[in-house]
Amino acid sequence: TVYGGFVSHAGAGDATGNTVTITGGSMKDVYAGYTAGTGKTTGNTVNLGDGTNAMASGTSITGTLAGGNQATATDNKLNVNTNAVVGNIKNFAKISFKLDGAVNASDALLKLTGGATTGLDWAGVDVTPANYTFTPKTYEKRLFTLMENAAGISFMKNGVDTYTPIKEKRRTSGDFEYVTDTDSHGVTATQDVYVNGFRFRNNQSAVYKATDGTNPAAWAGRTGVGNKVEQNKLTVTGGSLTHAYGGYVENHLYDAAG
Repeated sequence: TVYGGFVSHAGAGDATGNTVTITGGSMKDVYAGYTAGTGKTTGNTVNLGDGTNAMASGTSITGTLAGGNQATATDNKLNVNTNAVVGNIKNFAKISFKLDGAVNASDALLKLTGGATTGLDWAGVDVTPANYTFTPKTYEKRLFTLMENAAGISFMKNGVDTYTPIKEKRRTSGDFEYVTDTDSHGVTATQDVYVNGFRFRNNQSAVYKATDGTNPAAWAGRTGVGNKVEQNKLTVTGGSLTHAYGGYVENHLYDAAG
């Protein structure tokens, strides 16, 4: 077991403001803050990766990553800076995914393998940087799978549905938009929490080519949240498509009735 801060006595001592950064090694459980008594374990941080490099080959985290061992998780934060496989996570108020770190987009940034993940707060899930840009594919919506758990990921926290008041999270930066959501579009992800991304404006160099294979549709500019799609051009040089769009508009925004 790894501890960022450890209080061994049974009194009221706090384990707060501690940080654990994992870049390699083999371990079971990880607590950024731990107390054997009644004190607080808040304001702690776990970093998966250093923000620049991938995890060292052979890294193994088979247990649970926890901001603290106490249920109150105020200001406990998990920073996912690179792809990692972990048994499970708990007692984090915030989970941040660094999209421009040492990330392999073909794999989940955080894969959870130790049974269903419960008790997370949807309000605390975020991606950085805020001005993230990307080279969009002409035929695929998904940019990243942020979290993957075949047993499910629940955002019910202390009996409260933290997802429904917020629903999907939308962000527009320049000519780009991205949306963070669960694969069920509800409080419990069947398996994935993901980010979809489009460029909706000024994409003049989009090409669908033979190596892209067979797909239902391709596009140059697209929106899923009602942005104005303009000044885009799609060139098709090969492959097989049912539909080809220079601009494609959808609007999945919720109205006042939800």
